[in-house]
Amino acid sequence: MITKREKNKIKKILGKEYSKQIILYLNKINLRNKYGLPYSSNSTVINVMNGQPHKEIEKAIFELVAIRKEELYQEAEERKRILELKKV
Repeated sequence: MITKREKNKIKKILGKEYSKQIILYLNKINLRNKYGLPYSSNSTVINVMNGQPHKEIEKAIFELVAIRKEELYQEAEERKRILELKKV
């Protein structure tokens, strides 16, 4: 179950359209709903983010957060590298 504190951190990392990103990731990893269809509804993701337990979706959300954190770190490192270049 995702706690309120975790939800706030997830939203901070993924941004305003977090549910859309999560759905895209669920479909990318081929996670299907109980009917065997791709996830398409924001309501399922929002329910999980609001504390409704769902092991598979929760795992996918934390995987996506880890991926996004790494991307943000790499972007920051690249900016830092660019700004620290010495004049030739």
